[in-house]
Amino acid sequence: MGSVPAVRSGDVTDCQGVYTYTWEFTDDCGRPITHTRTVTVVPPPTAAFVNPPASETVSCENAPDETAPIVLSYTNNGVIPCLIAGDVSATPTVQENPDCSKVLTYLREYTDNCNRPITHTKVVNVDPPLIAQWINPPANTTVQSQDDFDFDELQIYFITIIRHSMAVVSWGQCQLLDQEM
Repeated sequence: MGSVPAVRSGDVTDCQGVYTYTWEFTDDCGRPITHTRTVTVVPPPTAAFVNPPASETVSCENAPDETAPIVLSYTNNGVIPCLIAGDVSATPTVQENPDCSKVLTYLREYTDNCNRPITHTKVVNVDPPLIAQWINPPANTTVQSQDDFDFDELQIYFITIIRHSMAVVSWGQCQLLDQEM
């Protein structure tokens, strides 16, 4: 009784392929015997993102922090050594619109060792802030010209309004400011 080593041929690329193992032996009487074994290598299941968030529309006050990356996990639910798992973070690209609304796009991409990509895109539409409104505007007044009323005072009467300016928007928040006009 004895043993001989196998000769392997074939190739595995991108986690798949075929190996062929061949054993050959010739006994003392010159009689050859051969055995061939084919091993087909298939890739592990492709990973997928775990509970990927859906796109959404939010109010200005509930806008996410644009500087904070959001992490999303992925897995193929395999067991070692076929487990593919990890996390991918994304910081959004921000599109600011003339009406003060925004579109935040989070793109997550991952390519496993088998060169299989997975992607997820979440879009957050941020509504523009509420329209400015007058607070306690002066009421109409009727005066008689002989009433010693200062008409110039009407021109300098200040009224407080709430006004939104993109220059004062905090990341992820809609900041309103009181301004006298």
